[in-house]
Amino acid sequence: MERWLPVKGYPGYEVSDLGRVRSTDREIVTVRGFRRRYRGQMLAPGRAKSGHLTVRLGKTDSQYVHILVLTAFVGPAPQGHECLHKGDVKDDNRLERLRWGTRSENMYELWENGCRG
Repeated sequence: MERWLPVKGYPGYEVSDLGRVRSTDREIVTVRGFRRRYRGQMLAPGRAKSGHLTVRLGKTDSQYVHILVLTAFVGPAPQGHECLHKGDVKDDNRLERLRWGTRSENMYELWENGCRG
């Protein structure tokens, strides 16, 4: 079953262990004092030049989906670590396919999977 956790630093957004991101139902008060309700919805990811998936949180902030998943479910990256995708499939952001690792581990896995530069 898909599990959802809040996105750290972005109230009103949740990320799942399957790599999906959604906004939550929310109510705001307008400048004139009226209450307005917004329904939560699944966010459609974009693709960065690197091939990684990104989502826009708020009006202008774009974040990598794999970083949101690992940060929510595992915690922040340890010093000197980055996100590693098992098998170097950059658009597979399921928690089971992600882990924190060093840059050298990432380069070794890229080499093992046939990426030569």
